[in-house]
Amino acid sequence: MLYDKKWDEIKPITKPLEPWQQTLLEAAHELRTRGWCQGVSEDRYGRVCLFGALSLAVGGNPKYIPHDQSHQFEPLMNKLTSVGYSIPWNDTKGRTKEEVIAALEKVAGV
Repeated sequence: MLYDKKWDEIKPITKPLEPWQQTLLEAAHELRTRGWCQGVSEDRYGRVCLFGALSLAVGGNPKYIPHDQSHQFEPLMNKLTSVGYSIPWNDTKGRTKEEVIAALEKVAGV
């Protein structure tokens, strides 16, 4: 009888991400690629804060969310704020880009 050791390996079953999880990961990607800032949604170098990254991830502009995108933005902000991650949290002195990215990934469940 044929046997392959790979058959004994347990492979985790990964389920596809929900759209809201994907959007949070897209916001994390925006922070990684554009850079991160505090106190403004987008600084003069194009770096964005938590708000700006989320706004971009839902298809908006870093400085504002078009009305037709607000239905996507508000539930994401609610998920973040329900566990303590808010705009003031982003702006806390000593906060780091890595902490903000980690928060987005934690809430997304990855």
